[in-house]
Amino acid sequence: MIVCAAYSHELPKYGIKCGMTNYAAAYCTGLLLARRLHNKFSLDKVYEGQVEVTGDEYNVEDLYKKAHAAIRENPVHEKKPPREVKKKRWNRAKLSVEQRKDRIAQKKASFLRAQEKVAADN
Repeated sequence: MIVCAAYSHELPKYGIKCGMTNYAAAYCTGLLLARRLHNKFSLDKVYEGQVEVTGDEYNVEDLYKKAHAAIRENPVHEKKPPREVKKKRWNRAKLSVEQRKDRIAQKKASFLRAQEKVAADN
């Protein structure tokens, strides 16, 4: 039974625009999942978690501090509205009997005109 879910492609909403598959993104995704779970069971005030973010070594501390703050502020997943999808037709629509007969008549007329033109040129 799945209680809640979080994915790394949701991280741009929280300020992380790159590195969706690195360790830090995995950590942020885990944090997002944990915050959602705590929020769902009203435990987000009881379990505050790691408040101090340290990322000095790679000069990304500010980026992840902002992301962690944004995740703590609003961990809820927002559903996107359904898109209006226009159905694309990959093959041609079938012609009706009248359309097929008309098409054949046009081809015959075109062929006869071409034959008359050739006969007139000779």
